[in-house]
Amino acid sequence: MSGVYNNNVGNEVRKITRQSEKYVSPSGQAVEVLWIEEIRFANGQIEKLRYFENQPPLADGRVAKSADDIRECCVCFKQLHRDSVNPCSNCGKSVCKNNKCRTVEASEESEATICLGCYEELNMNCIKRALKGIWSLE
Repeated sequence: MSGVYNNNVGNEVRKITRQSEKYVSPSGQAVEVLWIEEIRFANGQIEKLRYFENQPPLADGRVAKSADDIRECCVCFKQLHRDSVNPCSNCGKSVCKNNKCRTVEASEESEATICLGCYEELNMNCIKRALKGIWSLE
């Protein structure tokens, strides 16, 4: 959606351009990214303003400038700015930096974010391997 609006107020001439882009998450939630450009001409000077809005606002309070900047946490399903999420090291899904939504496997060299789904799956595989080892001893 885009629109151009001209408005003359006294000696000021304004041109407002509105455009929007829609992000639809894997869970079906939609966020509209609006960017508004306003050009004002008053008293012989040109002033250009550009600002962005998200409707509804993102859960982390940040403002995305493009639909590509929006991610959905695969655990809590909140819509967040891409700088507020990490990819799961195992499956690549976005996981918010909220401690309830992620587990961190740390070593001396690096740190890996793992979503709760992968964490549970990895733990189950470890348990299965341990049980197979125990059963094979009998």
